[in-house]
Amino acid sequence: MTSKRTAGLLAAALASLPLGCGGVGKVSGRVTYGGKPVPIGIIIFHPERGRAVAEEIEDGVYRAGKVPVGTVRVTVSTAFHRREYEAMKRLREEERKGVKRKPHPMKQPNTEGRERAEKEWPLLKAMIDIPEKYADPKTSGLSFTIHPGSQELDIEIPKE
Repeated sequence: MTSKRTAGLLAAALASLPLGCGGVGKVSGRVTYGGKPVPIGIIIFHPERGRAVAEEIEDGVYRAGKVPVGTVRVTVSTAFHRREYEAMKRLREEERKGVKRKPHPMKQPNTEGRERAEKEWPLLKAMIDIPEKYADPKTSGLSFTIHPGSQELDIEIPKE
């Protein structure tokens, strides 16, 4: 019994240690495409070792904590938000036309998701589509070195 508890505590302690051998950094900055702020999207830091860190971009700004120290490849994607925009646009058009959707008998209405989407609507309408190559760590061409502590890292993606 004691050895199982000790093993569990040891596993929990190891899981709480920072990833990588040099600790973590807090990274914040702006993301632009063709010189314009990216209104909404996702930025992901892919370290050589350890877990990737994903954060939202809003109004061209992001903040990421616990990014493993060392070389990271960075990806930026707006594909998820494009799909979200298209779904919201379709829903709004249906509502404008008076189309009523029947609720699914086994599901509760997702009012929280709807509220979040309504809040994001202005950003979704203004979104910029980032080319898909920037969503793949092998093709993004965005590579940076993360240091311990806080740092600012602006990501400038050239317009193609």
